[in-house]
Amino acid sequence: MSERAYRLAVLFAIAFAFAHLISLPIGITYDGFQYLDGADVLGSSRFPADWYRNRTPLYPLALKASFVFFGQQPLAAMFVSTVMGLGATLLFGRVARSLAGAWGGAAVVIVISLFPTGVAYQHLILTETGTSFFIALLIAVALQKPKTERAAWTQALLFGGVLATGYYWRQLLLNLAPVAAALWFMRNWAFVREGGLFRPRGLGRMALAPLLILVAPLVISHLWDPFTDRAGLAEITMRQGIIRQALLAPSDPVVGENKAAYISAVRESVSEGNFFSGIRNDLFDPLFDRLFRDRPMGTGDTKRVFMSGILHYPSRYLGGVARTALLFIGAKATVNENRIFRTQILSPTWPGAKIGDGPPNVQDHIKQQFQQFTTSSAVLQLLWHLCPLYDFLLLIANVVAIMAFPYALLTRNYEGMALAAFPMVYLGLYAVILASIDRFAMPAYPATLAILIIFPVLISQRFRSRRAVPQGEPNAIAVAAARNQS
Repeated sequence: MSERAYRLAVLFAIAFAFAHLISLPIGITYDGFQYLDGADVLGSSRFPADWYRNRTPLYPLALKASFVFFGQQPLAAMFVSTVMGLGATLLFGRVARSLAGAWGGAAVVIVISLFPTGVAYQHLILTETGTSFFIALLIAVALQKPKTERAAWTQALLFGGVLATGYYWRQLLLNLAPVAAALWFMRNWAFVREGGLFRPRGLGRMALAPLLILVAPLVISHLWDPFTDRAGLAEITMRQGIIRQALLAPSDPVVGENKAAYISAVRESVSEGNFFSGIRNDLFDPLFDRLFRDRPMGTGDTKRVFMSGILHYPSRYLGGVARTALLFIGAKATVNENRIFRTQILSPTWPGAKIGDGPPNVQDHIKQQFQQFTTSSAVLQLLWHLCPLYDFLLLIANVVAIMAFPYALLTRNYEGMALAAFPMVYLGLYAVILASIDRFAMPAYPATLAILIIFPVLISQRFRSRRAVPQGEPNAIAVAAARNQS
């Protein structure tokens, strides 16, 4: 019965993905214009001169492939993210099935399939949904159970492949490599020990794992360096964090003559006592231009300002990290991009494509090409009415995921660590750079929704196994104690 329920859940996920693909409208932000135009640039005479150097090529390449098969139109553009979203859903379902049984797998598949914000992002021309897929892939690889040394090296190779490919979808995924390496050593410690990690003859062979997981993806990522500005993107990210969460004190020399505007922007961005999302977007850009107008890129000045801000104003920095973390958990803020985008796609009274402004040279062409007219539907109405329930459910799921990580560490529960480590570290990487835009957190949410269902099962399994020690038969602790005494 449970296996049948799981199979039915998988069929529902596939059918529902198709249903919302043809029912809901497309959404194109400024970033979306760049991805769509990037698909045209790749493989044309415009490359590399017109390539957007803040982008990696895998998502535009996937869009281009979809356009070749289905034509350059809205459904083809949305097809890429819909497939990636379905892939993430089925991967998490498979993980849940292996850890929490077929009923748990079915529940995870249904819950993620109906996640309104996740569905909305499958209709936005952005990389968030695909990033969820790569996080799901990393978790699935981490939960493999190698039974031979060869299988252990295969797992390391899979980690390296997912991380290298993930970088070309979204750059930050490469920073999850240390998590993958740590989990590999934990999972395969028996092989590591038997392979002679601490003996000279075994060092060469055992060095293969960190090479595959840490070094190889990094080397592969640098192959795209001629067409990207890696250092410039890092500087822009740090500058945005410095301003968005007001890291610097108004009296800081970097603020200088902009002190009054800085204080005013912070004051006007506080809404109902919260500053979770930081300085408002309409106030952010003018302040950004004024503070960094005379500070050229590529000199290391941005990193110095960021580190100086942390050292001189630790309470301001920690406050910014905490606010960003609360925003990611689900706090209602001055600006919640996730809710804004969700409303645009799922609003019953606002039909049709949601296309903003983009680069002037491609804006009119793309708007005309991807215009779409839709109406209300049963699929849209269902998702719209599920929004309040999922806002509450996601908040609980994020809290459970946060608690799951230290619990898994303390109890040495490898499965719990593999589930929680990737989404939590992914969110933490954005929090420490003060990137307080909740859209950045969306890729981790399918994982936390899965954890909400799986982790209680893991805890119950642990307690049942501890109570199941047969009477009269010594448990592992008693055996260890007896051996020590002898």
